[in-house]
Amino acid sequence: MLCTWMFLLIVLPALFNFSFSRADTDENTATYASRQRETEWETWDLPQKQVLDSFYTLYPIYRNSHAYDTSAPSTRRMMAYYELVSQRMQRFAAQTAASRAQDIQLIRQSYRYNPAIYTQSLLNSVAHTDIADYAYFQQQTALFRKHWKSFLYSYHFNDKKFGADDYRSLPVYHPSYDPDSRQQQIKGICYLLLLATGYY
Repeated sequence: MLCTWMFLLIVLPALFNFSFSRADTDENTATYASRQRETEWETWDLPQKQVLDSFYTLYPIYRNSHAYDTSAPSTRRMMAYYELVSQRMQRFAAQTAASRAQDIQLIRQSYRYNPAIYTQSLLNSVAHTDIADYAYFQQQTALFRKHWKSFLYSYHFNDKKFGADDYRSLPVYHPSYDPDSRQQQIKGICYLLLLATGYY
């Protein structure tokens, strides 16, 4: 019995930690930073009209009589430039996100046979710091960022002045947590109790 618990609580978590450790984390970070610089330079070298066309393809509502104003006072080209860089980097980051999602799925599938990792995950879930809450947080902040940009773009690209009264209509971010976390916590606690009492 002691050997079984040692395997479940020490050996198995160590094996999982070893298999999911990313030895190339620093390399991936450096690669991402290098790719971002290259993307910024490549996008900067594009013709201004092409950059603006790319932006208006995403946001056709802002294509008006001043759509291609690239004079010194106009910041349309810069706004379009940063939007295009962001879109290109999102496509690049999606590859890493897909790989990370696969790792997370494998970890979740191991909960039944890995009580140490499951317990740690439940504690993180109670504190709202586990991978599910983080993924939900990323999703919610991405939606808010999109809402925030849409709000500001409506002023900027329509040459609308931002007045004192407009502060009342600024988008507000309301933090929230994964709505399924409570159900997962109850399920996990019941499983661990059954495991501790020898009924599982």
